[in-house]
Formats: sequence, C-alpha cells, structure tokens
Amino acid sequence: MPNSKTRDYEVLNSYWEKWLRLSDEIRTALKQKDPKVVVLMESALQNYTEMLSSFILIKPATVDDATEAIEPLNGHERLQFIREKMNREFAFIQLKALYSEAQKKAVSLLVRSMIKSR
Repeated sequence: MPNSKTRDYEVLNSYWEKWLRLSDEIRTALKQKDPKVVVLMESALQNYTEMLSSFILIKPATVDDATEAIEPLNGHERLQFIREKMNREFAFIQLKALYSEAQKKAVSLLVRSMIKSR
C-alpha cells in the first residue's frame, strides 16, 4: 500500500501528465494558427491553478503557504501576461516555464518532507 507521500507525488504527477498532453496540442494549434489554441490554453491554465491548489491539500507540514511555496517568482504577473495573450507563442513559452518551475519546487518540497519523516 503506497504511503501518503507517494500519493502526493502521484497527484502532482497527474497534473504534469495532463499538461504534457495539452502542451503537445497547444504547440500543434499554434503552428497551424488554429483558433482553438485559446481553449487549450484556458484548459492548461485551469490545470495549472488546480495543481497549485492541490498542493495546499497535500502540503508538507513545514510549509506555511504551499501555493506560494511552489508558485514561481512573479507567478501572478506572468499568469496575467498569459491570459492577455493566449493565442501567442510567447504566452505558451511562459506557461511552460511556470509549469516547470512549480513542478520542480513541489517535488523538491515533497522529497524534503519525505526525508524529514524518516
């Protein structure tokens, strides 16, 4: 039976896997100048914010504000930029960076909490 930290990682990983699927679709839509890119970007943004919110539920005990703990630097401003320019490649690049930075921080915090709980 998996422990709670393994389940925590699996929850975060499910958001990451969804992002990987969406990012492939977004990349294709951008290349084809398909207007559905906006819908795909909205789905990716929703997945991202849900990932941040889910970390609050599984946060390590040492983190006071889990969302801020995994939210990348200037996250709010970067999200605003993405929302304003969803059909642009620069917004997609920024969203990829947000996902990558948040995922790295979340995994780092989970690993550190697993080490401390030993």
